[in-house]
Amino acid sequence: MHLGKAGCTVYEYRPAACRAYDCRAYSLVGVRDTYTSGHHAPIWDFSIKSRQDRVLLLALRIAGVASFGPGGVPDKTETLKAALVGYQQHIAKASEFVDKIDRLSPEELRREVETAQSLLL
Repeated sequence: MHLGKAGCTVYEYRPAACRAYDCRAYSLVGVRDTYTSGHHAPIWDFSIKSRQDRVLLLALRIAGVASFGPGGVPDKTETLKAALVGYQQHIAKASEFVDKIDRLSPEELRREVETAQSLLL
């Protein structure tokens, strides 16, 4: 991988595949590619500076996940389209969730994260 602390370490010299395909867009909506070579797209850490940023990112991810196909396997292109077109209908739900998380104590937040992680395994 060519992802450093400040982002792509080979951006100026990036391969043609990286010039044609922007993995950040898919990462934004919660899709991470695995390639036939066994490599994975990087996990991007988006700069969240405000409550509004948190709500927007969560709404995009909710919209993306809502579009996953049969068996929960996403069609990347459809997921991205669905998220970019439908995120606004998830703003209220995302806002409510961010407010709920902000009211939790550190211990309650830790338990919630552990519960969510156990559901994903």
